[in-house]
Amino acid sequence: MSPALTLDYGTTVGGRWSTRLFNAGATSATQVIEPVEEPWRSAVEARFKKLSGYTEGWDGYQSPPPHPSVIAYARSVLHSVMQFETPPPSIVPMPDGGLQLEWHRKGYDVELAIYSTDDVELSIEFSDDREPVEEKPVKLSFFELSEVLEQLA
Repeated sequence: MSPALTLDYGTTVGGRWSTRLFNAGATSATQVIEPVEEPWRSAVEARFKKLSGYTEGWDGYQSPPPHPSVIAYARSVLHSVMQFETPPPSIVPMPDGGLQLEWHRKGYDVELAIYSTDDVELSIEFSDDREPVEEKPVKLSFFELSEVLEQLA
């Protein structure tokens, strides 16, 4: 028995990802389901674009601009941990070419300091009696960050 509908994922339509819905045996899509962009994404991308334009001395003290690899890494982290309703972070350049991503909401203070792609620290102050996480090195997994961001949505 053949399925009544099939889906074709990952098709680009005008430069955007879409999902096409086909009737079984059809050669053309019966409906194109346009993706819905997460509310946080446009604010984050606008901030990354602005930070990419920073030049040396952006802070008045000859500090280097955020390194392109740090911006790309921060973007990748956000795409992996953010959910649809997660509020966008404040993205703050650091004087060493790094970035700090910050969320201050619902009694939580969450900070992810990205000094380089292999030097990242997570700090979390909770709204309850849990012990804070202070400058914890993060290597491969952002599970802890993802968990706390769920609470902010």
